[in-house]
Amino acid sequence: MPGDVINLRIRRKRAQRLADKAKADTNAIRHGQPKAVARLEDARRAREDRALDGHRLERQREHD
Repeated sequence: MPGDVINLRIRRKRAQRLADKAKADTNAIRHGQPKAVARLEDARRAREDRALDGHRLERQREHD
């Protein structure tokens, strides 16, 4: 009774996809943050920059 016939090319591609996904997940945990958190942080930073610019003292230039 022979075993099941498998396509080695498809098996290798499937194994590579699984390995790539595992690596991507590891990198996302290590380096990434969810998009919603990044947008929230960008909005907070922009709000702080606007507040800082509002309190900035500007020198009046003397025109000749």
